[in-house]
Amino acid sequence: MDLRRPARGFVRVRFEIDSSGSVQKFRVLEASSDVHARKAEEIVSGLRAPPPPGGGFVAEQSFNFR
Repeated sequence: MDLRRPARGFVRVRFEIDSSGSVQKFRVLEASSDVHARKAEEIVSGLRAPPPPGGGFVAEQSFNFR
């Protein structure tokens, strides 16, 4: 399977954005395959956010690969 463009599948993740806007504590909650889980981790780990106004927060995100 091509890691740059995985086949159909899904991933649900949870992660924390800290008070500086950095991603922390990434966790895969559910995934159709390890390839999809790794791709979601690659996407989320590349996030660069401005500092959140109320401080850090926890988020859940679903990815559907088509």
